[in-house]
Amino acid sequence: MRFTLFGVRIDVEFSFLVFLSLIFLVKDSLTICGFFTVCLAHETGHAAALYLTGGRLSSLIFCGTGLKMIPERYRIFPVRNELIVLLAGPAVNLIIFAALNAFSPGNTFALMNLCAAVFNLLPYSSLDGGAALNLIFGYRESCAPIMTAFRLLPVILGVYSVIAFGNTFLALLCVMMFYFLNEFR
Repeated sequence: MRFTLFGVRIDVEFSFLVFLSLIFLVKDSLTICGFFTVCLAHETGHAAALYLTGGRLSSLIFCGTGLKMIPERYRIFPVRNELIVLLAGPAVNLIIFAALNAFSPGNTFALMNLCAAVFNLLPYSSLDGGAALNLIFGYRESCAPIMTAFRLLPVILGVYSVIAFGNTFLALLCVMMFYFLNEFR
């Protein structure tokens, strides 16, 4: 499905609808609302940083792996501005976590924000952390072993978590494996 809203092209892929269906089958509505609120805060951080650094949003793509924001590329952004935009989403989640956790330690919504920030900072190209690493190190062949090591570490931690804590972390390991293998397509 494709439409335009305020000059921004919006694409909703079938994989996003499948993802939504699976969430609604597994979790209660309060958790789902919290999840989408965390995502909205995260993406609002990116959008605010984009506009504050002089960029403009061209399109949004809702897909099974999340929301992709595509900026207009009429001019080349300095690397510093791109890093600010990439890290603004996780920064918003960390700020919300810190504020809520200060008043109500262990708050589920606060922890959801922490998880969103940490997850998005993982070193995979399709996430904020990996995109930031690609900007910093570039796509040089000399950095390939370093980038592979960065990307293998979460998988190793996922394997350790399954061994140490049981099947509770199996879904997390599967996600890490998906993102790691996706780097080599």
